[in-house]
This record gives sequence, structure tokens and C-alpha cells, in this order.
Amino acid sequence: MLLYYIRHGDPTYNPNELTPLGHRQAEAVAKRLALFGVDKIYSSPSNRAVQTAQPTCELLKIKPELLDFCDENHVWQEFAVTDY
Repeated sequence: MLLYYIRHGDPTYNPNELTPLGHRQAEAVAKRLALFGVDKIYSSPSNRAVQTAQPTCELLKIKPELLDFCDENHVWQEFAVTDY
């Protein structure tokens, strides 16, 4: 088993989406991953992560599985130390 960990493409954080450059990066990643026979795609539910995974999903005809625990907001809420 090989696991490819891909960070989202170039983002804007407000609103939470990819820039035009980020969309081109996502398309380039899709073409590269298609060469490796990817059979499952997992994504954070973050819009920028979903937009990054979308071209790969469309090219390989795979539906992504969204994983809440992959979202940085989830990690922040679960593990941030706020008591000083």
C-alpha cells in the first residue's frame, strides 16, 4: 500500500477556496496521480481540500471520502491547550 499525502493547492482563506493557481495545481496533481493507479481518495471537508481532490476524483471516476478529523479546525478544537 502506498499513501500519497497531498496538501491543498494555493488557497485564499477568506473565502475558503483555491486561487486560479491552486486550481491549476490540483489539475496537475490529478494527472500525476492518474499514472500511479490511485484507487481511494480521502479529503478534509474543507472547501479548499475538496477543490484540490475534485480533478483527481473526476479523472479517475472515484468518489472522495470526506474525513472530519482531517480538518485543521477539528484538530484545533480537540487538541488546543487553552487553559493557562
